[in-house]
Amino acid sequence: MEILAENRHLPELSDPRGVRAASLYLAVSLFVFGRPLAGHFRDSFIGTGPSPVGLMMFMTWWPYALMHRLNPFYSDFMWAPVGINMTWVTSLPLPALVMWPIAAAFGPIAAYNIISLLSPPLAAWAAFLLCRHLSRSWWPSLLGGYLFGFSAYMLSEEISGDRHLTLAFPVPLAILTAVRAITEPKDPAIGRLILSFAALFVVEFLISTEIFATMALFGASALFVGWLFAPPQTAQRIVTVIIAIAWASLLAVVILSPYIYWLFALGVPPGEVWQGATDLFSGDPVRFAIPAIDNAIGSLAPFRNLAERFFTGGMETNSWYIGVPMLAILAAYGWRQWRSRLGGTLLILFVFVSLSALGRRPYVFGFRPYSLVGEIIYSLPLLNKALPSRFMMYSFLILAVIVSLWFATNRLGSAANAVLAAVVIGAALPNPLYPWSQPARSPAFFSDGTYREYLNPGENVLILPFGHRGQSDLWLAESGMYFRLVGGWVGPYPAEFLGWPVLLAFTDSAYLPDANTQLGAFLAHFKVAAAVVADSDPEAAVWRECFANFSSANTHIGGVTVFRIRSTSLDPYRNATKLQMRQQAAISAVDSLVVAAGNWLLSGGSLAQLTPPAALQRGFLKESWCLGPKIPFLANRNYKPLDEAADIHSHSFCGTGLGMTPDGRLMVGLFGSYADLKPAIDRYRAAAQHIYFPFPRDLLSPGAPAPAADKWALMVMEFDPDRVRTIATNSKQAKP
Repeated sequence: MEILAENRHLPELSDPRGVRAASLYLAVSLFVFGRPLAGHFRDSFIGTGPSPVGLMMFMTWWPYALMHRLNPFYSDFMWAPVGINMTWVTSLPLPALVMWPIAAAFGPIAAYNIISLLSPPLAAWAAFLLCRHLSRSWWPSLLGGYLFGFSAYMLSEEISGDRHLTLAFPVPLAILTAVRAITEPKDPAIGRLILSFAALFVVEFLISTEIFATMALFGASALFVGWLFAPPQTAQRIVTVIIAIAWASLLAVVILSPYIYWLFALGVPPGEVWQGATDLFSGDPVRFAIPAIDNAIGSLAPFRNLAERFFTGGMETNSWYIGVPMLAILAAYGWRQWRSRLGGTLLILFVFVSLSALGRRPYVFGFRPYSLVGEIIYSLPLLNKALPSRFMMYSFLILAVIVSLWFATNRLGSAANAVLAAVVIGAALPNPLYPWSQPARSPAFFSDGTYREYLNPGENVLILPFGHRGQSDLWLAESGMYFRLVGGWVGPYPAEFLGWPVLLAFTDSAYLPDANTQLGAFLAHFKVAAAVVADSDPEAAVWRECFANFSSANTHIGGVTVFRIRSTSLDPYRNATKLQMRQQAAISAVDSLVVAAGNWLLSGGSLAQLTPPAALQRGFLKESWCLGPKIPFLANRNYKPLDEAADIHSHSFCGTGLGMTPDGRLMVGLFGSYADLKPAIDRYRAAAQHIYFPFPRDLLSPGAPAPAADKWALMVMEFDPDRVRTIATNSKQAKP
């Protein structure tokens, strides 16, 4: 804490150099992220994933809810008619309200783009203020702010469009508030300190509850470590800050009480928000040194090759990338300062946070060892819903402080420091040629108001492309919440929607020979009054044919086809449940595969030559049974193994398996839960020679126990060829 003890009041907020720093950061943001928007500020947006359109919808929702006196914390305008708890998704209430006038005047895309362009400079400027207070040196602080605001973490989240994660400026400001209270020569005014912390807590909570939760964890850790290393007088000040934070937290809870009530009123979603995402977003320590292609040097061929070799989750972004120059400065700082109070505190916190960012089971040269730090972090309530890579924000903030302190205190000359700073910046430079934005694909049907002639206010509308495959959230926002959207993209799908077979076909390929039944049950259950199929959907022709079976009228206009759903056409499906439809889908799938194989044999085909491409060519399987976005198999007649364990005797088709076993039997494979597959298993129990579930456990073995109903695995049925011929013959005779 030696350097902290020397600090005095510094006019960071009024210092003209602070204004210059903010201007430089803004210029960088405009150059890197803003150039693609020139001339397209209202019809293109920053970010390449599905998140931006959801955030644009939120910018419309909060003003709309307040103007119409609706409960803003729960809405059935998305995922109608069930609705969604807005406190458990990234709904950006404060930014939406701040940008209300902009969104009203220029539209949600412009409002979102302004937030996107301001987020990195705001984060950089807040980090600059913190570094300036600690280092008491302007240009090292300018560098530190840049390294935080334009870090690999920020670039990664800028690409993904997660503005709740790039609007991180309250975090360094909260740390600055605490550091000032600890290091100022006079005792802090406790009342002002409480109000300052409370304001920052409320602001962060209304931007991102995820960052708020992680800020509480790592902030408490920082105060504890600082207290351990501090001399008695400083330790007492830290206790004073902790007391102020406690009172500020209570004040923030009172202010945020309506939001907090709805956060828990309907229960906490169990488990991870994104199933399996903790593993997907876990890191490998080697990623600290290898850039991705969103980084300038990461676009060079040698680094691309390294990324392809070591990256487990793709190579588009790398939130963990620190770079060799900054790692070298970290090592140099640690070598000189690890015995000092401030140096020891920063180094311990960096190691703790970075280990947390690697996840519960990081990747280390192909192995997945358990991390004790990760196990502790991800066992804590609510934090088990955070994604590990997002903890890197705190690592970069600590690094920004360390780099600014090192440059402010080293004994190198000005020229050497300038060269080193240029090397550090060069290693962290964003790739100006990276596609940071994407166009808004709003059909004229929505953009020019035509929807008012074909849709009724407030009715449930299903739009394709669905969810993350399209921009239906944006179209809802552009309509001013005119209708209720059956679907959307606000994060994980609600439990009531998950599991419907046709929902998988909306977003991925699904084997559904009974497509009309599945679609009818879905439309009936969710009370769909109209369906809109955009011309931009690659499967538009298929979906038009499907919806025509339930339509009283359909119109192609403004880049979409509108289907008015005929209520009487849904009467046969009114009482259908999700479980029934999943069981029906399984029975239909097995029936069609077995009959296809039987017809192949009846036509003189050899079982050894039976493959899905051959069956498709002969018409025994139909491509229309594979509903939804087509997998590569259907385009190039290639196919991937259904499952490594079953690959020796299977070929795959749209998630199912069809082929011959090594001993000459027919093999039919299907994934599902035991509850879903049980009716199909019971149907073929007498006809099959073996039924494996989970593969390779044979359910027909004497005394084989029934699996748990929710057990999800691969089921494989094996049949004698003669029995398959008989089933196919009986199927033909049963048809009218």
